Parts: sequence; structure tokens; C-alpha cells
Amino acid sequence: YAMRDGHDANQRGNFAAARSCFLAAARMSGGEAVAQISAANMALKSGSVRVALEEYKELLRRPDLEPAHRAMVEAKVAKQRQPQQHPQPQPQHDSSRRGGTGDSVVQLAGGPREPPLRDQPAQPRGGLAADASA
Repeated sequence: YAMRDGHDANQRGNFAAARSCFLAAARMSGGEAVAQISAANMALKSGSVRVALEEYKELLRRPDLEPAHRAMVEAKVAKQRQPQQHPQPQPQHDSSRRGGTGDSVVQLAGGPREPPLRDQPAQPRGGLAADASA
């Protein structure tokens, strides 16, 4: 339930609450990478870039991090290290809409999806997003 609650809070634009839910999910799951990635993403969306980068670096030290997740985390770190010439405003989220907002990790029934870049909606390759995964 913590992951679902985190997704719901993220969709409402309440990134701090979403982060709390994802951190709780990570603790309950024994450190599931998906929950930790989602928590770091919420730190980033909240403007806590330093916290997010530290958490991403911690994730990259995990030998069990799946290649798709590793690539996504590496892309997030690289994106944050680039000079920001024109910061993009955070998108407004419609709380009645279901689906990802682009910064939480969603496992698809049809296989992995391309990792989203900062502030871009996720584009699934196929299948339906699982409700309880981040």
C-alpha cells in the first residue's frame, strides 16, 4: 500500500508525502531498489537535489541493481550535473488522472519501459502499469 499511496501523492503534486511513502515502502521491503529510486526521485522533484544525488549514488553502489534501473539512475545523475540554462517549471498534475507522472518507476506487464528523463511523462512500451509497483 505504501507504493500506491506514494504514487497517489506524487500525482497530486505532494512530493514530500510521496517520498515518505516510498521510503516506508523501501523499509518494509528490505530495501527494494524501485522504492528507493522513487524516493530519490521525489527528493529531486521537491528541490532537494543534494539529497537525491546522494541517494542515487548509494543506489549505484548496489551490485544487485538491475541494468535498466542502473541506466535510469545514471541518467538522472548525469542530468543533474549538467548546467541548467533554462530551468523547467514543475508540471501541474491533475489528481483525477491515473497513470505515471514520469518520476516514479513503474514495472509494466509487457516488460521494462524506457526510463523517463527529468520532468517528462513516462511512455510505456506496452502492457499495463502494475498498480502496486513503483
